[in-house]
Amino acid sequence: MAILRITVGLPGSGKTTIARAMDGFGLVSPDEVCKELLGGYYYIHKSLTNPVWQTVIRRVVAGLAAGRNMIVDLGHRTTELRRPWVQLVEMGIADRIEAIVCDVPPEECMKRMRKRGRASAAELAGLEHRKGEMELPTKEEGFAYIFYVKENI
Repeated sequence: MAILRITVGLPGSGKTTIARAMDGFGLVSPDEVCKELLGGYYYIHKSLTNPVWQTVIRRVVAGLAAGRNMIVDLGHRTTELRRPWVQLVEMGIADRIEAIVCDVPPEECMKRMRKRGRASAAELAGLEHRKGEMELPTKEEGFAYIFYVKENI
């Protein structure tokens, strides 16, 4: 069976950079699926009935079923957002789940967002909100390993 990894962190913390660097892992990015299906990046409610999420889940499950290690590139800031992925292990679709936590201070995330041109007032306000809801993953949630990556990504 295959390994499922998810990224955890604020926007601008390096999640995508890390996910793209994972040799031996198929990458599924809800942002990229959103661009593919809708022609751009939009806030997508993380509902299992949403077509973007259905596509993301379908691609991850297909990769795991084919024996490929997979990584999902998203903030996964809360236990609730991580739960559907943990359930794939409980259902026997993945061998184990691992989290990569990009532990970068919000001030650095804001600098990075400004540098890449994604620093509108709404984006920065969203970063403040997301910082407040951050729940770090735990082994009790079902993670086999939790890796922490510090600021210099």
